Amino acid sequence: MHHDLDRLANFLIDHPTFKLFISGHTDSQGKEESNLRLSQARADAIKAYLIYTFSIDAARIDAHGYGSQKPIIETEQTDEDRKLNRRVEFEIRRN
Repeated sequence: MHHDLDRLANFLIDHPTFKLFISGHTDSQGKEESNLRLSQARADAIKAYLIYTFSIDAARIDAHGYGSQKPIIETEQTDEDRKLNRRVEFEIRRN
């Protein structure tokens, strides 16, 4: 995973006019309050890695946790379904 984050960081370094939006997600297991905290922690961990390892300006990164509110698989029937919903997504936009 770090390799992908390193590539993302290098892209941001090479393109200083771009902003990064990080969204953290969980599966539907557990309480939504806990899922929101977990998903926010996932997004924040990546933001911190990019800031402290690569000195990316924090103002260029927005991190938000959505808990289980935006699933890829609506009806989680298998472990694989839940695994797909536990994720972090990135969106890059030009300022």
